[in-house]
Amino acid sequence: MKHTIGLTIALVISVFLVPISPGSTMHAQQVQRQKFRTDTGTVTLGPNQVLRITVGWDLNNDGTFNDNVAVVGIGQIDYVQTTCSVGSLCKHGSPNPNPVFEKDQIPVTQVLSRDLKQMPGSSGLRGVIVSNRSDLRMVFQIINTSTGEVVAIWVPQGSPAVGKE
Repeated sequence: MKHTIGLTIALVISVFLVPISPGSTMHAQQVQRQKFRTDTGTVTLGPNQVLRITVGWDLNNDGTFNDNVAVVGIGQIDYVQTTCSVGSLCKHGSPNPNPVFEKDQIPVTQVLSRDLKQMPGSSGLRGVIVSNRSDLRMVFQIINTSTGEVVAIWVPQGSPAVGKE
């Protein structure tokens, strides 16, 4: 009995002490790249207005880039008013809650932009950006297409346009 327990303990310890040889077959777990997501929230556009989303590299970076290309997708979610309560609260639903993203790659020397137009009869839209990089900078603008005037601009916190030189 004592001999069996001692043998079992020795066997268990030897399993932990045996080095794994480089030639052994091991399957590494596939690395899932992290995705970063930003969105504008719901925006209501007037006639002749578009929501322009511009995405580019943070040039205030220290100059070292692990990848010299970012993958960016820009999508749109539209909303329509469904019901209103007795008070002033109204609900808005989305016929396309899972937007189709137009994707592209951005080299360090370029930016990517897309103009989003509100669907006829909708009460608002959201611009959604997904990327494999957290160090990209975005600018959201509402532009009057008949005059070219920038009606509103939003630069998310941390963007170089907000900081001091």
